[in-house]
Amino acid sequence: MQKLLCLQAQERQDGRRCAIRDDLRPILERARQAKKHGFGVLQFNAVVEGNIHARHLYERLGFTQLGTIPRGFRMKDGSFANICPYYKELS
Repeated sequence: MQKLLCLQAQERQDGRRCAIRDDLRPILERARQAKKHGFGVLQFNAVVEGNIHARHLYERLGFTQLGTIPRGFRMKDGSFANICPYYKELS
């Protein structure tokens, strides 16, 4: 059985590219450490379906969308958005 490492993705309000790059460093470091310690999978809990830039970024980094959870995130205006969990195999 593979070990699973789950990370909480922090929500970024500013959307600046530099903030995204700063967030990637710890994610990529955690992936290296997780692999070193025998973990097989790195998982993001979810990305809002409409956050196309984040989704493309995760996919460029080798993450795979696991599916779609309908109405899994409550937006600031009270509406609900679908969320997409992502994972990356570390083998």
